[in-house]
Amino acid sequence: IYNENDTYNPIDIWLPLPSQLKPAKAQHIILGISYDTPNQIMSAEFYWKRYKNLTHFNRARLFTDDPVFLQGTGYSFGLEVSLQWMGNMGQLFSNYSLGKAMKRVPFYFPKPHFEEFAPRYDRRHNFFVAMELNPIKKFEFSLQFTLSSGLPFNFMNETYYRMKSEYFHIPRDCPTHDENQPVYVLTPIFDKINASRFPLYHRADLSIKYSMKWQQILFKLYLQVINLYDQKNILFFYPDGKPTFSMPLLPLIGFELIY
Repeated sequence: IYNENDTYNPIDIWLPLPSQLKPAKAQHIILGISYDTPNQIMSAEFYWKRYKNLTHFNRARLFTDDPVFLQGTGYSFGLEVSLQWMGNMGQLFSNYSLGKAMKRVPFYFPKPHFEEFAPRYDRRHNFFVAMELNPIKKFEFSLQFTLSSGLPFNFMNETYYRMKSEYFHIPRDCPTHDENQPVYVLTPIFDKINASRFPLYHRADLSIKYSMKWQQILFKLYLQVINLYDQKNILFFYPDGKPTFSMPLLPLIGFELIY
């Protein structure tokens, strides 16, 4: 369960299915081909899926008898191609996927209608490549690079200050509110659901590991740099339109003990 109007959710929330809702179902068609040699694996896969009873949070709920959740249909299809090469000094893995997903949900405000939109995780293009090298004994170097098209989000056309619900019906003999607490909250007015896309996303991560063994314990000391060139990928937008960026350049030092 998630709210499509939220431009950022750090976690997905799962709830038991209410008795009045039907469980989601899907039909799958998957076709694939693979070609293997002693030092390489190439594969391609096509998928097509059709969904029904997809649950959607009803953000336009106005009255207590309005449904909290709506259920609609959807579909997705795509192509995924991958290549893996293995050699004496390391290995290389690359993957490219092209996909599309759509969701169709009934709404009842301001009048009954259907809306079709891309769900929050719909990503058209995604390219990933990872390289692992072992040129020196006990050392392991790895580099990962991701290049992806932007995820969909709700564009904010404008904002306005809305009075908090607890101040709608204040009795005349009610004490005044705390002056330090704002009465109004900044509220966005959104465009069509997920009609906009975030900019291109790309990031590189570098890792260096040193391994040594003592009796039956394997000790690994590693240095890792996330977002190697400090790319400012947009994570979400605030209601005032200011962007918030995802993880900046982040160096990490640590160790692993494997018994």
